[in-house]
Amino acid sequence: MIRFRTLMLAAVFAGMPFAAAHADWDAGDSCKMHYPQLPDPNGWDVGPMQHQVADDWTCSQTGTVSDLHFWVSFEGNGGAPAAIDNIYVKIYESHPSGGPMSSAVWFRTFAPSDWTARLGADDANQGWYDPWADTYRTKDHSRYYQINITDIADPLEQQMDQVYWLSLAFELDDQAQASMGWTTSLDSHGSGAVYRYGGQWHDLVDPITQTGLNMAFVITPEPATLSLLGVAGLAMIRRRRTVG
Repeated sequence: MIRFRTLMLAAVFAGMPFAAAHADWDAGDSCKMHYPQLPDPNGWDVGPMQHQVADDWTCSQTGTVSDLHFWVSFEGNGGAPAAIDNIYVKIYESHPSGGPMSSAVWFRTFAPSDWTARLGADDANQGWYDPWADTYRTKDHSRYYQINITDIADPLEQQMDQVYWLSLAFELDDQAQASMGWTTSLDSHGSGAVYRYGGQWHDLVDPITQTGLNMAFVITPEPATLSLLGVAGLAMIRRRRTVG
């Protein structure tokens, strides 16, 4: 009877990772970076995001970068995540002199079936900033969205205390009604964000205050169900020792 219950428990937990796929991230959930960089409801969205924008994080625990979460908006509230065709993600190691290395250590293209989105806020007061054209507009839109890419196949194995850079770029479909931008964060860590122009990385600064900008994103650990599997395994071992 004990062996049967043990097998049943293992089977239940083994099936749970499928239910955890494409999980949202909420404030207070675990992460695998210095701390979450949450969206600034009164900040900027930097776009158009067919160009690259990158921001750095410090790895807080060695392990895979299996889940990515970040926030985006559409210029003038004129679009929705359904307009996204592809998300281009690159990860760079930090250059000794600052900024990302010239070549990415990991990159992937994610199709719509690889990610989910949810409304993050509908009462924000964010501006729109295009550093490539050097134009900006305050009070541009009120909505931003959380994009979740989880259970990434063949993920990067990050090392504790190493500084990495997350680079994002997006391709929208032909029916897209507005440009899309990556939302800035109130939280600041390490170097400020950078954008790619003319084959070079340039510092991304607030167009009004000229202070460095940081982007809203979270690097998270493996799905929580893997932790539950570990707990279940310990429980089974303890039970076996107690019975024995």
